[in-house]
Amino acid sequence: MPGPERYRIAMGGWIAAAWCLGVSPVAAQLYDDAALQADAARYEERFNFLLERGLRDFLTAEERGAVEGVTVIHPLRGAGPLAFKFAPVAGEAPTIVAPAATLKFVEDLSVVYAWRYLQRQSLEPIDEYLAMLKHRADKFGAATSDPLSALGVPSRVWESNKAVDDLSLRFRNSAWAFLLAHELGHLRLGHLEKPRSAHESQQREAEADAFAVDVLARSGTIPMGAVLWLQASAGYMRNRSDFDSDAAYEAWLRDDASHPVNGTRMRHLASAMRDQARQAADANSAETLEFIAVRLEAIGEIVEDPEIQAYLRHCADVRRAEELSRADDRPCK
Repeated sequence: MPGPERYRIAMGGWIAAAWCLGVSPVAAQLYDDAALQADAARYEERFNFLLERGLRDFLTAEERGAVEGVTVIHPLRGAGPLAFKFAPVAGEAPTIVAPAATLKFVEDLSVVYAWRYLQRQSLEPIDEYLAMLKHRADKFGAATSDPLSALGVPSRVWESNKAVDDLSLRFRNSAWAFLLAHELGHLRLGHLEKPRSAHESQQREAEADAFAVDVLARSGTIPMGAVLWLQASAGYMRNRSDFDSDAAYEAWLRDDASHPVNGTRMRHLASAMRDQARQAADANSAETLEFIAVRLEAIGEIVEDPEIQAYLRHCADVRRAEELSRADDRPCK
């Protein structure tokens, strides 16, 4: 099967740039309530700081006025591990819903990427994990379904390994900042009414993406964590593997998809990264932004490639959950 080799060529190496600088029942219960409650106060404090100092300080006066009164709430859980949304309600203060389970999932994935990269371990199991979580969550036991446990990361490794801690925080913080800025973009751009079509919804997503990367650029944030988030979304959310034909996939994109991680969206983001690279103040930032653009384009290609998607789904079927903790690349037989 040519799938694994094409997949590795498409995705190999993107994490190095950071160092230079439908829901299943198991997936919805990656963390028990006690674990989420233990982190909820920390997440709330961090998000308030991110909103007030990390983003609001870099908004124009007009933009600050448009997002005035917004609140961020942190229920323990959302509709799945990647739930995060702007929830306008007529007559009420604008609200962004950032579930603790989603923030923890992003935080844990950030640690996984950092640990595996610094240990020179394969990143291949991460995408297999997302595919297994999506298609074969029944393979996980309750104690092994979260990213850290499933992917073999030592317990609380960030406390003993400063390099892992530093790199994972770069991923986590920029991923959270991208998500929050994206939702602020919906508010700033007046996306308050229900979209009339899938096309309008997708256009709003593109506009909110553009707003987010612009605000992050003003704050001097290289959005490497956005790549992590979008790669996870591409693997876990609906994609080409969920449809029997290209025609069915295209019909879904045209008629029903509201927040797809597809080639069009990834190309728009890649174009924005290249614009920023051309305007970057130094060569290192320009190189990193260009590298991000290349990775975003690769995500767009992978999510729409039926051969690669079929391969990942095959891996979800034939892998044992215990194999995800391996350190090496290993084709699915």
